[in-house]
Amino acid sequence: VVFETNWCGYCRKMNRSTFKDPGVVERLNELIAVKINAEDDERINGYSGRELASRYGVAGYPALLVLDPAGKVRSRTSGFLGARDFLRWVEAGVKG
Repeated sequence: VVFETNWCGYCRKMNRSTFKDPGVVERLNELIAVKINAEDDERINGYSGRELASRYGVAGYPALLVLDPAGKVRSRTSGFLGARDFLRWVEAGVKG
């Protein structure tokens, strides 16, 4: 899960670089990857982005979480990650 905001510079940087990297795209296609606007009040499946950010204690952006099937946090980090570091972080979180 990626929590981002419209004003976050590092979020935009990750969208322009990290999330366009072919290796990142390939790996995320194997997972259930979701981007959530942490300041959005629109409800999807009963929750707003703002509510989910609060529920998971998001304080900085981008906030990156690997969740287990029950929604429990297996791994979390925040701030910019380049493609190589992002893939390492995802693998560690998935293997957790």
